[in-house]
This record gives sequence, C-alpha cells and structure tokens, in this order.
Amino acid sequence: MCIMKIQIYYNKNYIPFDLYINSIYNIFTTHDYFVSNNYEVSIINDIKNYSKDIDYLILYLNYVKDIFELETNNTKIIFIHADYIINHSTHDQMLMYNYLNKINKDNSYIWDYNILNLKYYDEHFINKKYYFIPLQYNKYLELIYKDFKLNIPHNAKPIDVLFMGSYGTDDRRDLILKNISKKHNIYIMNHVNDIAKYINIIEKSKIIVNIYSKEMNKPFDHYRLALLYSNKIFVVTEDFYTEDSILFDKTLKDIVIKTDYNNISNCVTEYLSKSEEELELIREKIYKIYKKHDMSENIIHFFTSLL
Repeated sequence: MCIMKIQIYYNKNYIPFDLYINSIYNIFTTHDYFVSNNYEVSIINDIKNYSKDIDYLILYLNYVKDIFELETNNTKIIFIHADYIINHSTHDQMLMYNYLNKINKDNSYIWDYNILNLKYYDEHFINKKYYFIPLQYNKYLELIYKDFKLNIPHNAKPIDVLFMGSYGTDDRRDLILKNISKKHNIYIMNHVNDIAKYINIIEKSKIIVNIYSKEMNKPFDHYRLALLYSNKIFVVTEDFYTEDSILFDKTLKDIVIKTDYNNISNCVTEYLSKSEEELELIREKIYKIYKKHDMSENIIHFFTSLL
C-alpha cells in the first residue's frame, strides 16, 4: 500500500493554535483510520523544509504568502482559517483571495470554524472547497490537560472568575470585566504561551467567562472553549450566533451556559453561588455531549471525500 504523506507547517507559539496543530497531529498519528491507511505526518517550522513529493501541506491561512513561490503541482494545500476573514488587512485578504481563487484554485482547501467565513466564501469566492473543521473534542486535549491538572477542591480555588484573552480600556469586554470585579476576584490571562502555566491558572479558577471582542463577530468560540469543555471546566459564555446550531448538535447548544451580553455579570454571580455538586452535574452533562463532537470524524470525512 502506498504511503500518504502530509506536512504541517507551523512556526508560531500561541496556545489555541498549538492545540489545534497538536490535535490534528495526534489524530493523524494515532487514529486507526490514518494508521491503517499509511499516513505519514510531520511538522515543519520552516517552509524551506517543504518536500515536493508530499500529498498534503497543512498551514494556517495567515501564512499563505510563505507558499506563493512553492512548486505545489502534486500537493493539495489545506488552509486552517482561525480568524474572521475581514479582520485581516486588505493586503492579506487579497493575497488569500488570489491564491485560493486564482493561483491554486483547484488544489486548495479551507478548514474553518466561523459561520461568517462560510457565508463570505459563498458570496465572494470562486473556490467553494471549504469544510467546517474547528478545534473540537479529541483525546489529545484530555491528555495534555491531565499532565498539568492540580485537583484543587472547588471552594479552595483562589480565583473566582478567569477571563482568557485581550481587552482594551472601555471596550465591550472591559466594561463587563469591571462589573464582575466589583463583586468577585477576577484574573485576566493574556499572552500566556506556556501550557503548564495556562492550565494551572485554569485549574485555580472556579468559573471561566467568555466575552466576544466585537458584536459583529460572535461564532461559537471553538479555539478558546474546546480545551475547557473537553476537561469539564465550568464556562459562562456570551451567547453566540444562532446560525451555529446548524454546525453541531442542537443539544449541545441548548445546554452550554450562555447568556446575553448585558446579563453576563449576573449570570456569573448566579453560578458562583451554586454548590460544587451542582456545578459538577452541569459540567458532566456538557462534557458527555461535547465529547460526541469528536474532531477526528470531521477530518476523516474530509479525506474520504477526496478519494
């Protein structure tokens, strides 16, 4: 049987992106489908190490400029898109558009997580080869978390509320975080790129709060939430686009703890007042349903669809 060769080009240090890359690498190297079908996978951190004889090259769409000069006649290019497309500069949007729709239209594919991007491709792209493959449950997310778990009893955790991400003075996140901080001990985790420290801070926190940076861009936040839901972490998230219900089991959408922007602070207070036993029941229910959304199924579907 012939070997199917894959290279993953990745040279960044950003935990949500790291988790995606390491998750797909783990799926490629441990899942029965890929092992039995002789998939050979490697990660390169320099595009100069690209090999012309590979079948697939996987990289983040942000780095499309790095492959403009590559000879990819025999290689299918898979772009991981992890941002809302209009957040990119006009220059980068043009690079992306030209490569995907003109330079390498027939051999380029997109793995996306954002319903807004899917709509954008439908309206503006010639190339319609996009697939919904966000970061979702997979065994790697539990394995990496287990290595750094602290097992602190809920009531002994020193942080009431953890927010993971950037925020600016007077932006929509800052306003909510200020309100929460008036009643609870809050910790802002930003620019932490050491996985041990990242997980340790999560472990020291009773509740994670997720707030979107922009009203216009509120997809289900797979990159930030996958590690949490895969490990029974309690999350209160700002409500996301209802259109996302078409992308995963409606049951999951109905049981995650979500609330309107103006009610986030009150919602956090409500759940902080509950007992550890009550929160554990909620966490376990969400985990069991979330685990059904195994990332490997979407990846296998993609590769079988190309056969």
